[in-house]
Amino acid sequence: KDDLDRLKEELDVFTLLLRNYLIHEENIFKDKTKNNQVKKISDINKIASQITHLLSFNYTNIFRLLYYPLEKANVDFIHGSLPENNLVLGVNETLNNIDENNNLLCIYFKKYFQRIFKKTGAKYTDWLDDKNGTNFDTVYIYGHSLDITDKEVLSRIINDVNHVKKIVIFYHNKEHYRQEISNLVKILDKNTFLKY
Repeated sequence: KDDLDRLKEELDVFTLLLRNYLIHEENIFKDKTKNNQVKKISDINKIASQITHLLSFNYTNIFRLLYYPLEKANVDFIHGSLPENNLVLGVNETLNNIDENNNLLCIYFKKYFQRIFKKTGAKYTDWLDDKNGTNFDTVYIYGHSLDITDKEVLSRIINDVNHVKKIVIFYHNKEHYRQEISNLVKILDKNTFLKY
């Protein structure tokens, strides 16, 4: 086997191991939730019932288990989910527009390819285009680093001024807040970010 095939196999094995670990952790979390051993974050708990749609970059169902049981149709696991066994692990595109369509040697490792290949879907685009009667103007971002590897998805949401009027970003501490600002500058550029 060549090196590229070996790397693909290793990524698949790593993804399987990650899935097994997360299933284990989610089961522990479910048990703790049943026994009231999990403390809800009050800021999230206050708004949970106002959230009508959830775009999750995580693989677990923790938000729905802990805060609010949204309908499955209103949840988009953009990077896959544990029950569907379609976890997306990849990198963002590093090539320019011309080369990315011609140089496909490492396409297997790109997030956009993984999402297509593993059929995670993109319900959020229909939500933003109001194709399903969605009507929301506030986007809450919780538990996401806003890293540039998700630029394609995040910039689509943040730059949708026709539908998204307000963005609320939750952060853990000042260091996390600083990092999120830096990451948003990379995604939006500083002049666009300053508008927000």
